[in-house]
Amino acid sequence: MGGGNSKSYTITPLASYDMVQIINSDGSSSTDVIGTSQAESKFGLSAGSLSDIAWVNSNKSPTDYGYMTKEVNFSAGTYQFSWAYGAEDYQPYNDGAIFSLTGNGVQQLKYLAVNGATDGINYSLPSGSAFSDTIVLGSYGFADWRTTTFTIDTSGTYRFSLATYNVGDTVLPSHLFVSGLKGTVAGAAVVSIGGPAVPEPSTYGLIGLGALGVAFVARRRKQKTA
Repeated sequence: MGGGNSKSYTITPLASYDMVQIINSDGSSSTDVIGTSQAESKFGLSAGSLSDIAWVNSNKSPTDYGYMTKEVNFSAGTYQFSWAYGAEDYQPYNDGAIFSLTGNGVQQLKYLAVNGATDGINYSLPSGSAFSDTIVLGSYGFADWRTTTFTIDTSGTYRFSLATYNVGDTVLPSHLFVSGLKGTVAGAAVVSIGGPAVPEPSTYGLIGLGALGVAFVARRRKQKTA
């Protein structure tokens, strides 16, 4: 991919794994919703769930979300997916990417990455669990492959959603790449702070996500013996 400020990266999935790029937010495509209230409805989130990530200097809010969403039948267990993120925009446009899971009385929301101040320094994220593992980037920032986990306590059908969003405009969108396990990135050095820990992949087995084209990884629960 090519980003602003002449930064470019080559993103490659792990051998034998598929990789998808989340549809970019551009304010007009069929996989784009305008504003946080429409995004909350599309992803099955309760009203007010999506924080208004304010433009650092002018209090601008998210304008549009490019997304992929699907109802998936999950068995009880812990799952992981890997992702990489690249921003074409610069400060003070605080674009970013999110993951959400809703259904069966459950709502999980994580801000995966957000553009902060220059090189992610001196920028404070909103409080709350949605921002506990958020990677903070500066202008044209890029986050190398990371891994996010989520737990299903009750087997059933859930709405799984991934999205990128613009803040303050509908141009220079971000890019989110998703796969089962971490791939590789070749390109300029990346400066970022925060972000999730990487689980040990040898303890996981594979499960597919159908039309989204993403191979999830599911941790096998040990059988209890009497």
